[in-house]
Amino acid sequence: MRLIRTQPPLDLEEFSENEVPPYAILSHRWGSEEVTFEEMTNKDERIKRKAGYRKIEQFCARVARDGFEYAWVDTCAINKDSSAELSEAINSMFGWYQRAKVCYAYLSDADEGTISQSQWFTRGWTLQELIAPPTVLFLAKDWSEIGNKTCLSALIQEITGIDEGILLGSSRPQDFSIAKRMSWAAGRRTTRTEDVAYCLMGIFNVNMPLLYGEGERAFARLQEEIMKDSDDQTLFAWENDDISFESPSGLLARSPADFKPTGGVVPFHFSKDAAPFALTNRGIRMHLPLIPPYGKQTMAILECQDRSGLVGLILMSIADTDRPESQFCRVCGGLKWDIPLEVLSGSVLDTIYVIKSYTAGPIALQEGTNRWRTYGSRDRARHLSKYVVQPRGHHKNLIVCLDSGKGRFSADYNDSSMAKLHRMFDRVENHQLCYYQVLNPKAKSESYVLGAYKFLMTHFEHDDQICLFGYANGAFAVQRLACLIEYMGILSITHEDMVLRAWQTFTSWYKQPEETNEEIGSKVVSSKFMKGFRETFCRPTGGIRFVGLVDTTSHAAQDNKKLPSKICIPARTIRHAVSIDERQTIFRPILVENMPFYEGGATQDIEEVWFPGSHDDLGGQMPVEADEPWPLSLVPLLWIVREATKAGLYFDREKQTRFTCNPLLHAGHSFSDQHNRSEPKDPERPWRHASQTGHLHNPLRFGHGWPWATVYRRRLKEYFLSTRLDSPVSFLSPSIMKGSPRPISPVALLHVSVVLRIKADLTYRPPNLIDKQANQDKELAKWTMLRDENENARGYYVRAIPHRRVVEVDRGESHSSSAAAPDIDTFIFTKVDGQADSYRLKGL
Repeated sequence: MRLIRTQPPLDLEEFSENEVPPYAILSHRWGSEEVTFEEMTNKDERIKRKAGYRKIEQFCARVARDGFEYAWVDTCAINKDSSAELSEAINSMFGWYQRAKVCYAYLSDADEGTISQSQWFTRGWTLQELIAPPTVLFLAKDWSEIGNKTCLSALIQEITGIDEGILLGSSRPQDFSIAKRMSWAAGRRTTRTEDVAYCLMGIFNVNMPLLYGEGERAFARLQEEIMKDSDDQTLFAWENDDISFESPSGLLARSPADFKPTGGVVPFHFSKDAAPFALTNRGIRMHLPLIPPYGKQTMAILECQDRSGLVGLILMSIADTDRPESQFCRVCGGLKWDIPLEVLSGSVLDTIYVIKSYTAGPIALQEGTNRWRTYGSRDRARHLSKYVVQPRGHHKNLIVCLDSGKGRFSADYNDSSMAKLHRMFDRVENHQLCYYQVLNPKAKSESYVLGAYKFLMTHFEHDDQICLFGYANGAFAVQRLACLIEYMGILSITHEDMVLRAWQTFTSWYKQPEETNEEIGSKVVSSKFMKGFRETFCRPTGGIRFVGLVDTTSHAAQDNKKLPSKICIPARTIRHAVSIDERQTIFRPILVENMPFYEGGATQDIEEVWFPGSHDDLGGQMPVEADEPWPLSLVPLLWIVREATKAGLYFDREKQTRFTCNPLLHAGHSFSDQHNRSEPKDPERPWRHASQTGHLHNPLRFGHGWPWATVYRRRLKEYFLSTRLDSPVSFLSPSIMKGSPRPISPVALLHVSVVLRIKADLTYRPPNLIDKQANQDKELAKWTMLRDENENARGYYVRAIPHRRVVEVDRGESHSSSAAAPDIDTFIFTKVDGQADSYRLKGL
């Protein structure tokens, strides 16, 4: 480090790092006649006539009077002809100012009354010269003293926006967010473009080589260096009105000016154990909550907030169908502000790659690029879908899919629903592990339950999330598996040989009757033994996160007339799709009800929804025919996928698109009222078409998709089962072989696809829902629609409004419905278009 002796002849002396004496340091604006290092070492009379030299003389005279033997001035103490020395000096400069005893800030254009107008406060390099030194003394243009930064702190804060705590020395730069520190430099200028970045290296405690000539790339490099040592996502919280679909951008800002409106944004780490963002050759890899989580455009919620709520970015996916994780660019110059914290329970945290630097060209030419153009810079995020933040941290999702029947897996659209579901789950980075098994309809479920249990036992780790899916008797097996996990936990991996004993211990307790005192005593003994076994050999799981069922049945109906009509499943969230049109006794539905005393009284989130189609239709057991673009199985499968996504499960987008199960394609979701809802090529067509024209297969009727021999065989079987399990009927009764409609409660949720099919198919009149002799329009007018206003494919109907439901009618006037009905979850309705028989769901 070179210092100037403050006594004439003002010679330069060089000191090693450990031998630097106390010194004063000058902060000033460069003029046109500054003295260079070469000129300072070879002083002549011409050099001494320069304005820059006279400034050095006056500075040295002033600091000498204050008792300093040495001083440092940037114009002449650095050999700028040496690029290596220049780079070292600029990387060291913040430290030099920090170690100076006093920094003298010379305001060559101001006096005590005009300090706020000085250009010194607008220059880039003077920012660190104000912040780094512990003491800054301001001098007027006549070298008279104005005051120090402590006594002038309030005024300086007003001029610069720098927090007073920094000026008083009670706070450090690293105590403030990246966005705040960038905002301090927002109104400052430098002579060279690259210096916008170089003058901020000390503020962010980073070092990097100088590459004059790189232009704006220097500021991008600065941000990359900041990323290496910080997880502060306010780095990405900036605004620039020049960004649009026609002129997209990367995730990194172009200059500190972009942070001027966002200095109030601070970090807010809402995602436990979320993976850190990182710079890769595909862009910046991030794990962010996305709303909606799929499709061309999405809003990414950053882990930061201002006083009004969270903030988000609007991103557009760059088409890349060969990769499981999408690459995005930024297409909206403004941030999305005022996002309420509750939205975090309505988001899906996913892995995305965002290009890092500004990009223009082909992206702006893609179809539909005008859809977000109407956004203001501070419009509120609205109509946010409800999802669960499930970070891909150290834990993972363990998924079990138990299929039944044919278990079709042809790797195309003819797969069964469970097989498609299993294929669609994303397995990137081992954050999800999936198990799939097809149950033999005639076999006992024990072996399949234990097979799935062994899978969980092998892979389960602390904090892992368990999710179960099942169809038909596979769904019934899921209930047994869930109970086994709930009451026994997961065996340690070293006790694999005890799986059968764990099952026997559980079933011994589970099946123990409690009708007599002796039986109750035996139950207590079994319970104590099970508890001891669990605490000795098993690990707790934290419960089942999600259960997705499709038409739960059990072939035990052939042998056991006491098969339950309802079951309880120990899980936080349960979704059950049930067939309206199945008539076979062998496929009697087993419905789901709330579990008493679940997790100390916690409320289970259960939705049981009825869909058009037979048992085989819902399970995707029938091959798709040539004249059937989309089968009935698409509708419940899409519903299950959507609900699983909200529960925090991840799907492979490419496979979702292959099976027409990308939820975004079927949702009318928007972020604001200004959002253009137009969608190319009617994305809702698949599920609507499937609802209206998908083939309905009835194995008890001729000409409904089954060979005649199969229909005769099923009818004969139906006769024997119904006469054995139901009250006796006449052998000559012609209706017995056609099965009986399933009873459906008036308050049961009917999927919107039911009404679509009734209106589109004049022959579709389910007798358990609508009287064939009644007027269709009058019957449907009695139904009440519960509709999520942002998800068209998630509309429900009920034939009777539940008892004591809060109903919001015209202009916010509310009352409780008096229609008597069994108690179910509370709905809030709003009239649509003034029609008394049509309501829109406002919230669940």
